[in-house]
Amino acid sequence: MSDCIFCKIVQWDIPAHKIYEDDTILAFLDIFPINEGHVLVIPKQHVSDFHKCDTDLYTHMMVVAQKIAQKIQSVYTPSKVALRAEGFEVNHTHIHVMPLYASWDLHKKRPDSEPDHVALARVAEKLKI
Repeated sequence: MSDCIFCKIVQWDIPAHKIYEDDTILAFLDIFPINEGHVLVIPKQHVSDFHKCDTDLYTHMMVVAQKIAQKIQSVYTPSKVALRAEGFEVNHTHIHVMPLYASWDLHKKRPDSEPDHVALARVAEKLKI
């Protein structure tokens, strides 16, 4: 889909801080993280909602999300690593994998300042799979 920001990231028309990539999945840092280490897992093909993914793609996304959650846990030792699938901001299936230190982290206001790409690059190096 030509106007989808995630499709543009898949095509590398827009840069991202990549954590993981294979033939069907891309995972990269959220540039407006709830907490440091917040990752997005997306299918490379444009699918608007996670429940519209075929079973193999859905399963593969969850396996990748689990590996990323394990890496986040080992690097940041948060109280929990949460998953959230929604898609209100970008209409392309995506799973948020987020380190949480308290239940209210999910309700924090996300940063709206310009992303610090140097800091994000350091985080990406820590989390690469």
